[in-house]
Amino acid sequence: MKVLILAAGYGKRLYPLTKHIAKPLLTVKGLPIIEHLVLKVKDIKQVKGILIVTNDRFYESFMKWKRDSGFSRVVIINDGTKSPASRLGAVGDIQYAIKHKKINDDLLILGGDNFFGFDLLGFIIFAQTKSPFCSIGVYNIHNKLKAKRFGTVKLNRDNRVIDFKEKSRKPDTTLISPCIYYFTKTRLNLVGRYLREKNNPDMSGHFIDWLYQRGWVYGFVFHGRWIDIGNIASYKLANKIT
Repeated sequence: MKVLILAAGYGKRLYPLTKHIAKPLLTVKGLPIIEHLVLKVKDIKQVKGILIVTNDRFYESFMKWKRDSGFSRVVIINDGTKSPASRLGAVGDIQYAIKHKKINDDLLILGGDNFFGFDLLGFIIFAQTKSPFCSIGVYNIHNKLKAKRFGTVKLNRDNRVIDFKEKSRKPDTTLISPCIYYFTKTRLNLVGRYLREKNNPDMSGHFIDWLYQRGWVYGFVFHGRWIDIGNIASYKLANKIT
């Protein structure tokens, strides 16, 4: 399996902090967010490669970070976009990486603004037992008001996704989906199909909503600390917690 970290956004909700630096390169607890994510996966034996997709504006910054950090196994991908107006979107960047790196492996996908304390091995093992179906990470945020900002999930007794709503105005569950996905190699072609059907390329939750209606998708519930660093308040929180 390979790991793909999505880091091609422009972080407008974190301006002015991200006006000249990519959000995943912001420092939390003394390390860039992206480095925390790489450290989560680099020693997992199933991982055969780590890819980071970014944009043209921040590509050289990620290359400098790679040189400074010494992560030789990490491959930085430039999606070629130069502004928020031209961005490919999360799903678009997944497809870009699949196509341009000719990925034919199971793919663990991580949002570049995730900050969490739990490990990922349990999720990977769970997802591999559900192959050829895809799996998603699930987290109980314990607050329906906060859940409105994310994709909400319902699972049956077998942990299969039976409902998914991206940014519901009136969520009826506090189970949400962070951008932590496991796509099996036999299902990677569905990303291109989704885009060819002119579906939303931006938010990955729309793809999950589309996907579970076309074949089983399973959910693995994470426990522990998780923060979506989407604004200045959450960034400050990530730096405060122990």
